[in-house]
Amino acid sequence: MDYVVSGWLRRGCSVKLLSQAYSPQVGPRAARQTLWRWVAMQPGLLERLRGAGWQKGQHLLTPLQVRLIVDALGEPG
Repeated sequence: MDYVVSGWLRRGCSVKLLSQAYSPQVGPRAARQTLWRWVAMQPGLLERLRGAGWQKGQHLLTPLQVRLIVDALGEPG
């Protein structure tokens, strides 16, 4: 899947940036909580993220981790 949204999706980004892209109408903390709630609701996504090296409390997401989230949730915006 090719992402046209912007370059930061290809480079990886902070959890804060990605979560606020999905929930721009709320503050950073609520956006992060919402993102992880959505991630948890996607069957197998947490396991795929862990397989890609994600650890709870991680602040920066790798390009692969961002791609896994976007593939599951759709592009933000």
